[in-house]
Amino acid sequence: MVLCLGKPGAGCSSLLKAVAGEIENFTKVEGSFSYDGLDQAEMMEKYKGYVVYNPELDFHFPYITVKETIQLALRCKTPEKRIDNMSRAEYVDNMLKVSLF
Repeated sequence: MVLCLGKPGAGCSSLLKAVAGEIENFTKVEGSFSYDGLDQAEMMEKYKGYVVYNPELDFHFPYITVKETIQLALRCKTPEKRIDNMSRAEYVDNMLKVSLF
């Protein structure tokens, strides 16, 4: 999971769209991405489902920290079935550690 934070207009959405291969609306794209050794064309052809751009919401929470933002996202997306029957709180805590550390 990748989170890119910046002021409006800083290019965060453009960067994440480029990483996800959603470049058809860009005027010009230079450089390349490698996905653990796979070039972007092969990644998009064979594994597109693993690289997804999730657009930002219109709701912004400017007074919470990055950690609190990720915790909120994890709480909203906790799967019904979790490994080792861990609780929702344990899942969020474990995924937060994986994401931030």
